[in-house]
Amino acid sequence: MTEKNVSAKQLGELALPFNCRRCFWIKAKLKSNLPYQSFPGIFSSIDSYTKKMVKGWFDRHGKAPEWMSGLGTLKECINPPGSRKFFFDHEESGLRLTGAPDVFFIDGSGKLLIVDYKTSKITTGQQKLMPLYELQLNAYALIAKKKALEFELPELQGLFLLYTEPVTDGDVLSDDEMHGDEKISMAFKTVTVPVDLNEEKVHVLLGRAAEILASPEPPKSRRGCYECERVRGLTELNI
Repeated sequence: MTEKNVSAKQLGELALPFNCRRCFWIKAKLKSNLPYQSFPGIFSSIDSYTKKMVKGWFDRHGKAPEWMSGLGTLKECINPPGSRKFFFDHEESGLRLTGAPDVFFIDGSGKLLIVDYKTSKITTGQQKLMPLYELQLNAYALIAKKKALEFELPELQGLFLLYTEPVTDGDVLSDDEMHGDEKISMAFKTVTVPVDLNEEKVHVLLGRAAEILASPEPPKSRRGCYECERVRGLTELNI
């Protein structure tokens, strides 16, 4: 993220009830996450595998695998463009909104579905992040609408989160077929979560992001912000 570019994921952080304007401003200045923050690489590997596996199935069979039945009838799987191409300039805020959706599908009626894969169980912690995910998908929807002619995208039909939840208990633990000579298998189940369209909220948060980024000084932190407390602790070490 630069001061004029805002990713869909970054913008989604402002949709969280515990969002902090100071953290948003600092991340923009650093053009990265806060110090010592990292995202485990295994999740990126699983997401990449899921994308390739689903696209490969479509190429071989011309339809979706059965475990995706929660999305309805799907007749085409499309790899979306990357964030360098999938963007639009928001005139009201002066910001460029960018995005990198996981996958596009064309449903049985010829309309577009935008889907994000999530490798996680739907825990209480995951549910707290739902406003971020919902805003992120709506940002993708807005970009797709603005870029429909360029990328030959049909009318949008719906937005979905597709959770692939690891199955870590029950009969799977005693299934000998999960063990091979040089590898082990892990079972997953899927949960499909539809997301409501809310284009207006994307516009509102782009305006809020522009307001925050226009400040020459970092805004005040949210009371009780964990990340701000960590940064404050670093500065107090005088290192």
